[in-house]
Amino acid sequence: MSDEGLLENARRAAAALDDRWFADFAEICEFAEILIALDFLPEPADVVEYFRKPWRYSTEHGVWERSGRPADVDGAVGEVLGALWDAGGRGEAPLVLAPHRG
Repeated sequence: MSDEGLLENARRAAAALDDRWFADFAEICEFAEILIALDFLPEPADVVEYFRKPWRYSTEHGVWERSGRPADVDGAVGEVLGALWDAGGRGEAPLVLAPHRG
């Protein structure tokens, strides 16, 4: 593939990511703090995996967004978020940028 082709592929991938929550590093960090506070990332390896593939937490992030993005997740708020996340599974959402070509 030519340099122009590679550059065009990179531009398309970047455009596809622009409107996704995990394209914003500040958002990734803020949500990591929520997940840690709720003990969803209990081990250092869990934190590393989260930062490697934050899009896997899109389901949980969506629930947090729809819940008003609470910063204080102690008590009932944390219990509700945890229950909602458990009902939907943890870290399950795949990243899909383009159709699979096999």
